[in-house]
Amino acid sequence: WKPTELDPYRALIAKGYDDFVMVGHLIDTEIDPTGLPSSLSPVWIGSVLRGQLGFAGVVITDDLEMGAIRDHYGLEETVKRAVRAGVDVLLFSNTAKPRAALGAEVRKILVDTAESDPEFKARIEESYKRIVALKARIRN
Repeated sequence: WKPTELDPYRALIAKGYDDFVMVGHLIDTEIDPTGLPSSLSPVWIGSVLRGQLGFAGVVITDDLEMGAIRDHYGLEETVKRAVRAGVDVLLFSNTAKPRAALGAEVRKILVDTAESDPEFKARIEESYKRIVALKARIRN
């Protein structure tokens, strides 16, 4: 990875782009020494994307059922880490182990955690505001 790979994002954001960015599951221990995939990394999302690049729009993950995530993290840990990292929309293809209850499981994790953790709840509320703002821009 080279810092110049962020140049297209810098250019778009500098021109006012603030719709959404999909974050993949790449790992770069020089940027985030914890070894977390970028989709679960507060360093990548909070420090690099939002901080250095100044992106204020919606952050969506790549499929959280891909092997890079599924093989290393359980569902609850994945959901909590993604939200805490600054993700606004968690994408699940529901194809790895398809089940009708997946949405309800994710919702339960979000609600239960928000009810017991005010910081987590505040993060969800930040995401909600960004998503509503994006929907308003798209609608117009």
